[in-house]
Amino acid sequence: MAEDRLSALLDAAVDAMILADERGRITRFNRAAEVLFCYTPSEVMGENLSMLMPAPYRQEHDGYLLRYQKTQQARIIGIGRQVVAQRKDGSTVPIELSVGEFIKGKERGYVGILRDISERLRQQSQLKRQADELRVIFENAPTPILITSLDGQIIKANRACCALLGRSEAEMLRNSQLDLLHPDDRATARQQLDELGAEQPASRYEWRYLRADGTVVHTTNYAAFSVESDQQAPLLISEIVDRSALLSAE
Repeated sequence: MAEDRLSALLDAAVDAMILADERGRITRFNRAAEVLFCYTPSEVMGENLSMLMPAPYRQEHDGYLLRYQKTQQARIIGIGRQVVAQRKDGSTVPIELSVGEFIKGKERGYVGILRDISERLRQQSQLKRQADELRVIFENAPTPILITSLDGQIIKANRACCALLGRSEAEMLRNSQLDLLHPDDRATARQQLDELGAEQPASRYEWRYLRADGTVVHTTNYAAFSVESDQQAPLLISEIVDRSALLSAE
């Protein structure tokens, strides 16, 4: 009865669960493990756990188990880590592995909980690729773009923005956007930016910036209030259009 209950609990688990004796021979193999490794229980019962590992971990497994039993110095047992497992067809899959040890009388063994994390890693890789693409687009955009906090502190400035204002990126990051404006425009700009929010997420402003050499740049700013997630502080994204040449021509 207790045996049936244990089997039912193991098979109901979402994660793959494998039990092994002190020599690392498989004693239980739940349904999730069958799906993960494409083995049936009859194919793995009594076999060494190393059959589920690719080289070189397969050859090192028994030595690691003996070393742990002699020294009690764990590298995986009781710690958990990301490793690579091998399916029946020889293909590999990244997994999150947690191993626990159990002792019942003179009997000693191990229980492993394995979770397939290939989809998680794929999504992380995709997000990183998208972030890299956006970074390249931002840096190389021909239009000056400025990203600031709500209080105006500059967080990012692309190359076109740095070139327009004649300042290095490091110098830009040391300043507030308001510090770069003509002194006569700062109070009005502060009031205008304070009005941006959920009810007014974007607006257009006519501001004058001061270049590093003191010359004035007449611009049209398209500012937008941006909230990426609940965990991140809102940002202000400004697209800056240089109108100096147009005003001179007029």
